[in-house]
Amino acid sequence: MKLNPVTYQFDYNALHKFYQNSNPKLVQDAPQSAGNDMRQIGFMAQEIDSLCQAIGFDFGAVDRPSDTNSGIYGIRYTAFVPVLVKVTAGATIGNCRS
Repeated sequence: MKLNPVTYQFDYNALHKFYQNSNPKLVQDAPQSAGNDMRQIGFMAQEIDSLCQAIGFDFGAVDRPSDTNSGIYGIRYTAFVPVLVKVTAGATIGNCRS
């Protein structure tokens, strides 16, 4: 298994509509963007969640909804930084030994 980056266009209007229907108090905390047409790159939270469960790693970067059939998953990308630094440092040390 590996991570598969994806490009997408995030629909902030749909997110706000979802929050208004499920919990209006969350609307004020939802991300704001005028650029609904801006392409972004990221990961599918469900894939990261499945990968972490498969390898037994409690990563904590995935916000899993209480109802996985109708809720919204989220990713905290800042949680990737220490992992990436550790992997990069290990790869650099390994390359120096070769």
